[in-house]
Amino acid sequence: MANIVPQIAEVNRKKWNKAKTHARKMAKKYNEIVVINVIVFNKEPQRVGKDNVAIPKGFYKILYNTHSNYKECFYYKNSLNQSKTLNSHIVNCNIL
Repeated sequence: MANIVPQIAEVNRKKWNKAKTHARKMAKKYNEIVVINVIVFNKEPQRVGKDNVAIPKGFYKILYNTHSNYKECFYYKNSLNQSKTLNSHIVNCNIL
């Protein structure tokens, strides 16, 4: 369901897309990885449309391969004016 929540176009097409591209690269490097996308909502999220769809405040992308001891985590706010570099969105996986 992470692919159908409202996401700011700049985040989806540019920033989040870099994380998806990186995940594919790591899957090739390690032969296989697990990808978990986590949607984060405010306690009372803003809503849009006739179906009253909640707008997430951000997204985590967790990548790992237990056989290779590889784990990487990224966080993206669902907002404008964020850094465009992939590395600026790396977060400590232990907080998840």
